[in-house]
Amino acid sequence: MDYNVLEAALWRFEYIYKEFDGKVVIGTSGGKDSAVILGLAKTVARKLGMLPVKAMWLDQEAEWNFTVDYFNNLKKDPEVEFYWYQIPLVIFNATSHDSENNWLNCWAEDEEWIRPKDPDAITENTFGTKRFAPLFEPILKSIFPDGGCYIAGMRAEESPRRTLSLTMSLTYKWITYGRKYEEPWYVFYPIYDWRWSDVWKYILDNDIPYNKLYDLLFQYGIPVKNMRVSNLHHETAVHSLLHAQEMDSGLWNQLTTRLDGVNTVKHLKGSSMKPPKVLPEAFTDWKEYRDYLTEHLVLNEDYKKIFKAKWGRMDEKYEGMYYIEDMYKAQISAILLNDWEMTKISNWETIPEVGAYRQWKWQGKIPKRQNKYING
Repeated sequence: MDYNVLEAALWRFEYIYKEFDGKVVIGTSGGKDSAVILGLAKTVARKLGMLPVKAMWLDQEAEWNFTVDYFNNLKKDPEVEFYWYQIPLVIFNATSHDSENNWLNCWAEDEEWIRPKDPDAITENTFGTKRFAPLFEPILKSIFPDGGCYIAGMRAEESPRRTLSLTMSLTYKWITYGRKYEEPWYVFYPIYDWRWSDVWKYILDNDIPYNKLYDLLFQYGIPVKNMRVSNLHHETAVHSLLHAQEMDSGLWNQLTTRLDGVNTVKHLKGSSMKPPKVLPEAFTDWKEYRDYLTEHLVLNEDYKKIFKAKWGRMDEKYEGMYYIEDMYKAQISAILLNDWEMTKISNWETIPEVGAYRQWKWQGKIPKRQNKYING
């Protein structure tokens, strides 16, 4: 093509701002991708005379102090109208298998918080749900009662599942990179085709403010794909706990008091959150090990039923697959993280080779290239 991803993103932002008459709110998490979309939005809004840019953060309480510092600085930006939500919500605690401590009740009125609320924050939850993801639609509707859109920094590079969701179906007119809530409210991901190198080039070329935690993560040698700056106890982020004591000692002391299982993860150096590289000698195969952990490690009986039902369906779906131990290891990871919502499993099932296996087995489609799960 005769344009690059930056030019494409600026065009998309301008189209969205004009199409929705400036009724746009930028979703920020304190991460590098949301720093980019905020920078792009400011450039376009400035050009169109639509400043200030509306931006929001749904604060999950167990956040890095570096992230809080980033947002305290953002509050001072005269080109930004900032919505800081510190409302009661529940976030899954992947560090604990105790059924009574599976959740962090963020900002609950009768509990001691990790840090005080910001004096300018929105603190009342009037949105009809306390779960994180479902909150974004009613929040968007409260900001724009007559319709509008939310822009987030999701990128296809981060997983096969995201690639499919951002390219395979129409959301609004000709746009695929988004999804529809309830018309006329939408979500768009205009930097969906950026790579991580594009993100950092834009930030550095344009002197965009970013979360300084990234500097420490880089100095520590954390791989780029594992750098997370959001809440520390979600199933996709618990590896960050291994570094929190060194990088943010004040936060660490609060976390160990507030969240069951955090200190245990640190002392085990993460080994409690991933399957062993070698099958334990007590078991004949990975399936037997999976079933043992399901029975003895999952303490909540409702979650145990969910795991067992899912494993039964997957055993039937993938029966006869070469290297089926890959599936068992993904399931073991889910058990160790108590990921009964199956985030890890969804990620595994959207690997292209796994999807091609299902098409081959159930639809008779011949794979276009060698597939280890089909051909061995």
